[in-house]
Amino acid sequence: MRTTKTKQMPFFWFNTEIKLINQMIRPLLPDPTIRFDLDSLVWREKVRETLNAFLNYLPQTGKGLEIGCGKGHITALFQKLGYTIIGTDLPITIDEAMGFRHPLWQEPVWQAISKRYGAKFQIADATKLPFKDGSFDFVLANAVIEHVRPQRLVGKIFKEVLRVLKPGGFLLISETPQPTSYSEWLGGQLGYGEHEIKIAGEQVTKILIDSGFRVVYHDQYDLVPTQLPLPGRLGHWSVNLLFPFLEVVEHLLRLTPLRRFAHHTRTVAKKGNG
Repeated sequence: MRTTKTKQMPFFWFNTEIKLINQMIRPLLPDPTIRFDLDSLVWREKVRETLNAFLNYLPQTGKGLEIGCGKGHITALFQKLGYTIIGTDLPITIDEAMGFRHPLWQEPVWQAISKRYGAKFQIADATKLPFKDGSFDFVLANAVIEHVRPQRLVGKIFKEVLRVLKPGGFLLISETPQPTSYSEWLGGQLGYGEHEIKIAGEQVTKILIDSGFRVVYHDQYDLVPTQLPLPGRLGHWSVNLLFPFLEVVEHLLRLTPLRRFAHHTRTVAKKGNG
């Protein structure tokens, strides 16, 4: 059962914070000119919608963990909402659009976010989390499990998350690309790239259940492009101009059988049956 909705990320609040984070960390990145997901309003809205769906299940306060936190923007947002949260990641990114392979790239970015927001960050392997049993009220894994190699380790990660969650705690799995995604296929055909690993929502659900979780929410989303294959920031500017129209199209398409061709799935799972 859902808890009473106590917190949400309003559109203007969310976009203001993302803009501040973007401006703060872009100069700290090894290649600040690279196409950046935070620039896309359409991408931001998908993230905001996902996080608000998760917030429906959370208490007003609590302690959280983000695994595979990357730049740390989601960790920062939850800290801003009043949660106490730790962001963790490996010392290199894997298949990120940013393409960083430098083992120290997180340090200046995480330090800047920690200074502004108070969130904590550390290097950690999600298959052996350095936290005690029952340490957290919730765990987030956004755009993570499709990068796990070998894929059999996904179940091990879920069991580790189950261990560090308190009874009744929640896990969010989001931005998982589907095998039926038309945009993944199109990206591969046009040479813009696609995820090597794509995971069906049914498979995510099965691994979660086998790991001891109970799935309480699942959805498919991301039917319209979040960025366009144009040089520099032109793709983001173009898609941002079309944002109001694309949002209407997105929600209409989700009401049709075409939703099975959506790019991503998101799932909320709970520890325990209560």
